[in-house]
Amino acid sequence: MRIMFISLFLSLGLSVKAETLNYICEPSDLVYMNKFFAQGSLDVNGPLSESILSNTRTIMSFRLLASGYGSDYVDFVGYIAEGNTKLISTMTKAPFIYSSLRLEEEGRLFDIKLLFDYSETFDSRIRDIETNQTFRANCRVIK
Repeated sequence: MRIMFISLFLSLGLSVKAETLNYICEPSDLVYMNKFFAQGSLDVNGPLSESILSNTRTIMSFRLLASGYGSDYVDFVGYIAEGNTKLISTMTKAPFIYSSLRLEEEGRLFDIKLLFDYSETFDSRIRDIETNQTFRANCRVIK
């Protein structure tokens, strides 16, 4: 009985695939919009599925750029964010990947929602919790 349980546990553990997705996020050229550039590697601990939220960790670098001409920007390089990722394909024109992440570093907290290969409506966002500013971009998986 104990051997059967251990072999079942090992077979379940080995069947879970981890995926790594490289991505890039590019902003709009609209002057009135807060925007961000980002690139990184998303490590999904498990299969991409509609029914499962997979634990996710990303190492990302990003630049937050406030709206307006000649506005200030802040760079964040090599930060680690953690959260969940899932595949969404029902009731959409095309399947896309949704990732919800939190990043806390150097006393700053960011809420990050990335929609990969979604649409051209700048729905990916990074929200600075302290200032309540939201920055937008389009994100896509790159190979």
